[in-house]
Order: sequence, then structure tokens, then C-alpha cells
Amino acid sequence: MGRFKIKKADLFIDMTPMSDVMLLLLTFFLMAGTFTKPEPVQVQTPKSVSEIQIPSTDIMTIFLSAPNKDNPNAVPDIYINLDNAPLVNKLAEKIKTLPMCGNIKKADIESFKETQSIKVTIGEMVADRGSQDDATTDSQFKQIIKAVRGMYNEINKAMTPDAKGETHERNLRIAIKSSKDTPYSTIKLVMNSLQDIQENRYNLLTELKSRPTE
Repeated sequence: MGRFKIKKADLFIDMTPMSDVMLLLLTFFLMAGTFTKPEPVQVQTPKSVSEIQIPSTDIMTIFLSAPNKDNPNAVPDIYINLDNAPLVNKLAEKIKTLPMCGNIKKADIESFKETQSIKVTIGEMVADRGSQDDATTDSQFKQIIKAVRGMYNEINKAMTPDAKGETHERNLRIAIKSSKDTPYSTIKLVMNSLQDIQENRYNLLTELKSRPTE
């Protein structure tokens, strides 16, 4: 007796809806995602076991370039980066009025609005920080940081209480990012300058070092 042959149906899966979904997801992430701006200075930070993370907003980062091989004691290039774009635009206009910032080029100030980073001078390396003259010396570095601190103070003064009658102040966090080969004397110059303007709280950015397994 002959057997009936069952005709196999072609397995065809329409992938058009899947392609549409993938395209919509890709469009969503492109529109909603935030692209990280390139850093003004590429440095290899030192390693540490600290897992403390700094906030992602209201952060001012001080970048120090890698040491000069020909002159290790030279003051490195120093950049100030501010993450808040509206405050960057306001600061860019204020920089033009700061006495020590008159020699900053207009093109650099306009570039600051786009990159959110600006190169500043901090002064010369000094052997003795105990002299009164050095302690009161101003610089672009100090004036710009004081200007940013003043803007945050104005923001906090203008804040209105919420439904519970509480106000949540916005605090500026300062972070220093430098190369692992940067001499301590250079880091100390930056920290001393911050201390001169009563900025005594800041973070040193490091790369997480893996803990030894027991």
C-alpha cells in the first residue's frame, strides 16, 4: 500500500517588523544618548583601590598634562573643564572681564563654549610657599574657579523651596586629573592654589586597581 507524502511547507519568517523595531531602537538611542566630549589632555592616571565615585553633574575637572621629558620641573599645561553647558556660556562671558584673563584669546573663549574646556595659567613653580607675596598672587586659574564658585552661590540663593519647604542646594565638586608620572611638586602647586582661594575639598581621580585575590 502506497504511503502518502506530506508536502513540507516552506518556513518563511518575515523579518520586516524586526528590522523596523531595530531601526526605531537605534534612532531612540542616538537621539536620547549623551556623547562624551573628548578630554583636553590624555593622561594615564595612577591606580588606587578606592571605589568612591564622583558625581556625574556639577563637577569641575582640572586636567594636568603629562610631564615634559626635557624639563620635568616645568609647569604643565592646565585645563579647566566644566560639565554644565549653560554655566560654561555664562562663564565664557565673565572671563572677558576678569583682570588676569585679558590675554586669553577670543578664539579660545569661543572654543570653550563648544568643548567646555579652557587652558589657563597658574603661575610659576616656587620653592617657598610661605611668603606673603606668593600667597596673595592671583592667576587665571584662581580667578576662573572663584568665578564658578560665585555662580553656584548665586544659583543656591535664587533657589525656591519645594512642596515640603526644603531647598536642595547644588554643590560644585572639584576633581584633579593628572598623569601618574606627574611630580608631587606640580600637584602641590595646584592644591596650594586651591587652598589660597579657600577651596579645601577636592578629589584626585585615579584608575581602579584590582584587588589581589586571596
